Amino acid sequence: MSKLLIISDRNIYVNRIMNVLAEEHQIMILCRNRNGMSEKMFHTSIHFRYFSSDRLLTKTWEFFKCLLFFKPQIVQVNYLVKDAVIPTFFRKIFKYRYLITIWGSDLNIFSQNKVNRLLQEKGLQGSDQILLLSDFFIPKIKSLFPRIFDNKMKILSWGIEYSFFNFYNKPELEYLRKSWGIPNDYKVILSFRNLKPLYNQKTLISAIPEILKKHPQTIFIIICGNFDSDYLLEIKDLIRENNIESHVLLQEGWVDRKTIAELLNISNISVSIPEIDGLPASLLETMCTRSIPLISNLDNYHSFIKDNENAFLLRDLKNPHELSVLILKILNLPISERKNILRNNRDYILKYQNWDKQLIEIKKLYKQVL
Repeated sequence: MSKLLIISDRNIYVNRIMNVLAEEHQIMILCRNRNGMSEKMFHTSIHFRYFSSDRLLTKTWEFFKCLLFFKPQIVQVNYLVKDAVIPTFFRKIFKYRYLITIWGSDLNIFSQNKVNRLLQEKGLQGSDQILLLSDFFIPKIKSLFPRIFDNKMKILSWGIEYSFFNFYNKPELEYLRKSWGIPNDYKVILSFRNLKPLYNQKTLISAIPEILKKHPQTIFIIICGNFDSDYLLEIKDLIRENNIESHVLLQEGWVDRKTIAELLNISNISVSIPEIDGLPASLLETMCTRSIPLISNLDNYHSFIKDNENAFLLRDLKNPHELSVLILKILNLPISERKNILRNNRDYILKYQNWDKQLIEIKKLYKQVL
């Protein structure tokens, strides 16, 4: 069996891909953090290691020790951050193939720092192949990293597990509502992107009083995820100032994918309004469920999102009134229109983002690289 060493967070990639690949490869995952599922839920042949520090020198030493122990044929960095440069240091010694996966948000966030961008570029230059979720990112990569060649780039979407996100029957949905303390006649608005200024949760909080005037039986669930501590304090202050504590459930602890899937299926609307974005798995996951996406009007969404047909687009991300008007519009949609939107989204996922189909391409990739 070939050996894969993957540097990754405990996210959708690790949770879904690794158990499948472990059937054909020996795998070591070098994790950037401990958030997410327990190791016991993964295939027993997967080795886990953790970076003990965010310092580049410490990470380099710990990566080197993993190479000595595991001796991989393939090294893959999932998510382009500054540690993408680390595998380039040892390629001539250990003779492995090197892959980098770019998700989009990594370009938008980490590449804005000049030092990060320099380290990212060194990593990209030293890689064998760069995997992109969408061809939309190619111009962005050329702009940020003009010395990276096109022949290194390959479009490979991981797809979405449709059945994982869409299987809940009515009794299950009623039970889930009850477990969260939500009455059956209440509407639910969900926000589950990381609580950071980038994602504009302040706009949502500021819109709530106007929404409650027209729709008082509404609950807002805010998942903090990997949150900004200062921004969280500002959000709490804003909730208190608007006297809406009884209508906002603020979840500060880590929330796993199963719980996110459950919340999406009891939500009427999922609000995600970032300033910039990649091709977020969170949006594709929402499109599998009973929740209607309300999202930013970003160019990279336009290839698969049509306003009022499978989502609703917010133009002014700092305008609570515009957001409240959109939310009220969605809450008041006739049942037939709501069903059409949900059907359009499910059809798109099953046709273009189908995990079962993409899995075949993913397995092919690793065979070709070897």
